[in-house]
Amino acid sequence: MYARDEVESNICFGRSSSYSCPLGYTFMIIGAFYGVKKQASNQCEFVQGDCTQEALATITQCRNDVPNCYLAYSTRRRLAYCSDNYADYLHITSQCIPSRSVGNISSVPTYDICDTNNPIDNMHGIISSPSFPNYRQTTNECKRRLNGVLDRILKIWINEMAISSGGQRHSDVIDEDSGEPDLVIYKNYDTKNLDKLEEMHPSIRDICVNDYLIINAPHVAYVYCGTRKLAILPICTTAIDIQYKTSAPPNLFYKGFKLYFEWIPKPIDLICPGISPVTTTITPSNETSTTCSGPLELSPIYSSHVCLGTSTT
Repeated sequence: MYARDEVESNICFGRSSSYSCPLGYTFMIIGAFYGVKKQASNQCEFVQGDCTQEALATITQCRNDVPNCYLAYSTRRRLAYCSDNYADYLHITSQCIPSRSVGNISSVPTYDICDTNNPIDNMHGIISSPSFPNYRQTTNECKRRLNGVLDRILKIWINEMAISSGGQRHSDVIDEDSGEPDLVIYKNYDTKNLDKLEEMHPSIRDICVNDYLIINAPHVAYVYCGTRKLAILPICTTAIDIQYKTSAPPNLFYKGFKLYFEWIPKPIDLICPGISPVTTTITPSNETSTTCSGPLELSPIYSSHVCLGTSTT
């Protein structure tokens, strides 16, 4: 039971679409953008040359760990990047991600992050907070290490997270539906230990202090809190720590977290600089991507004019 292939789909203005994953999977939106057709005669789908604008952060539906999703493009969007033209369609990249085992036919290893601090050597699996989706406070920080192999890279999908943000989230920068971390901590070669780094620099983390989920790679740590459902692709490393703590008292909205991880073969042309995930773009079919990337989004198409006798970069 592994992550299924990504699927591309389009929703024309005034229409809707229903998505469904097999039993035991959760539906996840990996990327989304609005598009304006370059030619009025084109079909309602992305064609190279269309003007596009990122839309993932605007989609607030389908944020829970469930297999189904209903999306509608009912309110026409005016795209500032596309000369204030209205979007003709909403393009969705989605994926079905393992969420739970189904009998003896479809199974996936499952781990409680607070059950033990033993490392996890499996090539894929689900890690969740105690009693998820029922929320439980943690007395201390829980930590599990994922061990991989040299010729593989790590993919992580957060199926669902709902914990406190402590009122410390920079809401003007990060919103609940963003795929960006609340905080990125870069570590140097002398101090790779996150705890020691925070002891040396107490002010390094001023958000997600008492309630957090940390994806802690060797040279960088990504800190999350609040509510999230997102994909982190890929992470170039052979080992990573997952750290979790919740100090806030229970309420009706908190659940904890659940994530799915999978070590996949490293593409031959993939260059792993040692720090990831980072923001990515989807390249056209006739191009290749050679660097580590993060949550998948289609990059906007930029246009410019070069006058005779001038240059541009």
